[in-house]
Amino acid sequence: MNDSLATGDCASRTPALAADVCSAEVPSRILIVEDETVVALNLADLVTDAGFLALGPVASASEAVRALDQSPPHAAILDMVLKDGVATRVAMELASRHSLHRLLGAAAGRHVLA
Repeated sequence: MNDSLATGDCASRTPALAADVCSAEVPSRILIVEDETVVALNLADLVTDAGFLALGPVASASEAVRALDQSPPHAAILDMVLKDGVATRVAMELASRHSLHRLLGAAAGRHVLA
């Protein structure tokens, strides 16, 4: 995934540059952290269809932490077990840096150690 947070097919429907999401007219931003491409794209579609701005999706914890610097989200959807490790660090960064009160985490069929 690239630094603009728009990847593949998401490029046309998930503007996520900080300049694009700082105006009052832009809906709430939801960060999507998911390493399974089909799931990530479906989540982005659901978020945008609901009227929110999808940040990402990003596929790793390190990309997610970098995304926080570019555009602070209002909420996040996290796959807690990513290919580069557990997303606990992302959740902690969201809570400490952005006082995020809404967080959805999932890890179907995998063990999570937090």
